[in-house]
Parts: sequence; C-alpha cells; structure tokens
Amino acid sequence: MSTSNLGTLRSTPRSKNDSTLTTSDPTDVYKFRLTGTSNINLSLNEISSGDDADLRLYRDSNRNGRLDIRNGVVLDEEIASSVNSSNLDDAINVQANAGTYFARVERYAPGSSGTVTYDLDLSATSPSPTTSPSNLLPKEFTVGDAGTVVRDQTYSDAVGDSDTADVYSFRLSRNHRLNSIDLSGLSDDADIRVIQDRNRNRIVDAGEVIASSTNGGNSMDSISAGQLRTGVNYFLQVYQYSGNTDYQLTFDVA
Repeated sequence: MSTSNLGTLRSTPRSKNDSTLTTSDPTDVYKFRLTGTSNINLSLNEISSGDDADLRLYRDSNRNGRLDIRNGVVLDEEIASSVNSSNLDDAINVQANAGTYFARVERYAPGSSGTVTYDLDLSATSPSPTTSPSNLLPKEFTVGDAGTVVRDQTYSDAVGDSDTADVYSFRLSRNHRLNSIDLSGLSDDADIRVIQDRNRNRIVDAGEVIASSTNGGNSMDSISAGQLRTGVNYFLQVYQYSGNTDYQLTFDVA
C-alpha cells in the first residue's frame, strides 16, 4: 500500500492520473488536510475496462497522521464510500470539519482481471450555504439511452451534508427536442447547472458552465435547453446550497 501526502486540499483540484493497482499492491492511499470546514470532493474515474476499483474516505480519528490498519481492517473512522460495480465512476461529496483525511482507492479483485488503472481527482470547496459547488465531474448517472435524451426522464435522489452534489451526463438527440431540465420536490435549497467539459479533463474549468438556475429556498429550478446543442456531451450537476433535501430532476422532452 502506497501513501501520497497531498498536503492541504483546496478548491484547485489535485489529479492523480494513470495510477495503478495490482494483485500484489491493491490499494493506494491519499492523505490530505482541511484547514476549516469544507466540502470534500473526490472523483474516481477512467477505471480500466474490464476492471473495478472502489473509493473510501476516512478521518484520522486518533490524529496520529497515518491510516491505522490491523489484520486488514481499517481502524480509523470511515465517513463515506462509493463502491459502484464494474468500471463505473465512483464519487464522494461530503461536508467535513478541519482535520486530516485519507482517500483510499481499492482494487476490487472479483471484478478485475489484472492491473487496474485509474484517475483520481480531489478538491475542497466552500461548505453550505455555497455558490461554489464541487468542481469535479464524475459520471454518476447516465441519462436516457446510452446517454442520449430521447424521452422524458425523471430521477429522484437527495443532496445534503453527506452528499453535497450529484452529476448526470447527457447529450441531446437530433430527433427529439429537449424543452427544459427541471429540479423540483425540494424541502431546502438546491440548485442546478449545466457544464460542457470542453477539454475532457473531468474538471469544471473557467467558461465551462453553460447555464444555471439558482432560485432561493425550495422554489423549483429550471434550465431552458434552447442554448444547448445536439451531439455535444454535457454534465448536469445538482448541488446543495443549504440544508438537506430530496429532489426530482426531470428532463422534459417534446
């Protein structure tokens, strides 16, 4: 097991690309610090085809500066995990206090054929109430038929302190017109924005936010699809502004 010390995690993303896990070295650990309450954002992506890796986040409970393991069991407090099957992206977005943390990437042996390669992106953004949501773009949900919106689609989920953002990947069909993307069913404040990842680095860079809706309270948010183009890959991010809320996200097709 290798451990990389990333120092203080800030809003500028840190990326560890083309990392590897093997049968003899199946875990990587990334240590970082928060200087104050922040949203921790982790995106495990580009997992090699035919393989599987999982993502876990631990707090340095006893403040000794290392991830404590005994007989293969991690003793530090696990505060979040993402264990999607196959080579689907894994993501963690959680509010956390100042302290030392460990992101652990694990090779899932039953789902992997050999050496697993992956990219890991990490950032720490401002906590609730926030106008600076996660700037990472894991493909947590794929909308429609293989990512193309061809009919009405509605998704139900939640955002809050333990899951501050959800990301949906989609593109528009040439044969079906998307009217709008609507966020409803809120009990607290959540917002939406559409991102075009032009350089395909899975990070929200300057100028890549195409549209957003940030109505206050539990009012519905809506983005008109008129400014979106067919054949282009987009990300729709639902994020916590304040509080904890269930939501319904609807892609409204004519």
